[in-house]
Amino acid sequence: MNNQEAKEKAIREAYGDLWETVKSDVNTTGWCTLFIMYVHDDNTDIDVVRDHIRHDPIKWRPKSLRGINSNNGWNRIDGLDSLPRGNCIYTVLGKSGNIEEWSFTGGDNCIAIWLEYFTHWRPLVELPKPIY
Repeated sequence: MNNQEAKEKAIREAYGDLWETVKSDVNTTGWCTLFIMYVHDDNTDIDVVRDHIRHDPIKWRPKSLRGINSNNGWNRIDGLDSLPRGNCIYTVLGKSGNIEEWSFTGGDNCIAIWLEYFTHWRPLVELPKPIY
């Protein structure tokens, strides 16, 4: 499954039982323009964008899709082209769900390990040191 297919699957799953009803009105970032229900601001399961003048709902989507544009900073591994480009240490998500730090050297053994054991990677974010 490539990145686009995985993204579309995540959107379908977020809508659940409503998917068949709303699918033609959902865009590639998961926003829906079909209002099959009255959208309340206090609904904790959805995000709503409202018209600035009339405050009418313009679009909505499940909150679980927040960050879908960037995949929350994660790069999905679906082949050689999706691996990191630089020799560095990265944060990786293992197929078992564990998050670790691993180096990527670009060598054949390294590539084989990454393709076998990891599903996602992202640049390692260096945390600031404490002041006191």
